[in-house]
Amino acid sequence: MSESSQREVIHGLKRKVGLLRYQPCSVMIDNGGLLVAACDKSARGEELAARYGGMSSEQILAESEGNFAVQDSQVTKIRVECHGGGDIDTASSPDRIILKTVIGKQVFYFTGKGTDSRDAKRLLAARFGDRVR
Repeated sequence: MSESSQREVIHGLKRKVGLLRYQPCSVMIDNGGLLVAACDKSARGEELAARYGGMSSEQILAESEGNFAVQDSQVTKIRVECHGGGDIDTASSPDRIILKTVIGKQVFYFTGKGTDSRDAKRLLAARFGDRVR
C-alpha cells in the first residue's frame, strides 16, 4: 500500500449529480491520477485523510457507488478558478475545479469548509504540472 502514503486529499467539495442536487465529495491525488470519493456530511478533513490514507485505490472505489477514478493519461486540463469571497453587495461565483478529460468534463465546487482553492491548485500543479491553469 505504498501508493496510499503519497496521496493528497482535497476535501470540502461538491459536484452536481442531478438537476438541483449536489453530492459532497473529496478528490484524492495519487500516483495513478485522481480518485473522487462521494462522502457524507459527517466525514470531513483530517477524518477523510485518515480513513482513505490506509486504503488502496481499489478499496476506495469499491466503498461507495459514486466513487470513480480518473487516470493520469485521461487528464487533458485542470482549471482551478479562484474568485475570492464576495460579500452581500458583490455577487461572486464559487471557487471551482474544472477537470477536462478525454471522456468529458467534471466540475467540483468548493464549499468553503475544506481545502482552500489556492492550496488545491498548488497540490494539483505539483502532480499534473502544466496541465493545471
